[in-house]
Amino acid sequence: MLNAGVELTIGGEKMCFLIGGRSPWGRIEHLDGLREIQEPGVLFIRTAGHGGYVIDDDHLPSIPKKWRAIASEWSNGWGPNFYEEDCCAVAVAAHVLKIDRAIKDLPWMEKHASIFSTAGFVDYGDTSRS
Repeated sequence: MLNAGVELTIGGEKMCFLIGGRSPWGRIEHLDGLREIQEPGVLFIRTAGHGGYVIDDDHLPSIPKKWRAIASEWSNGWGPNFYEEDCCAVAVAAHVLKIDRAIKDLPWMEKHASIFSTAGFVDYGDTSRS
């Protein structure tokens, strides 16, 4: 777990993620670098009951447009840099981190993530950026 904040470029601007700060999934309780040393610009946020990956702008070209659109929908308006853990994180795992299991699961998840994205949103409470 990272104790200090993590700064990433999101939408062309520097954004610092801190424990206790806001995320699309609620207040941040843990900032996990996971593979931070091997893959700078990738962060996993954990909240009381949810979480997901945050990726730096530099990684966006690695993610197919379809996944960026799905991630934008599931991020409660935060944008394509935020990948909800249940149905969007597989895109980061496969396309950015190159995890074999995620690459194998990608076709199935892509089909189901599209269904999930049209089914509605999960309400995580107040997740505004301000």
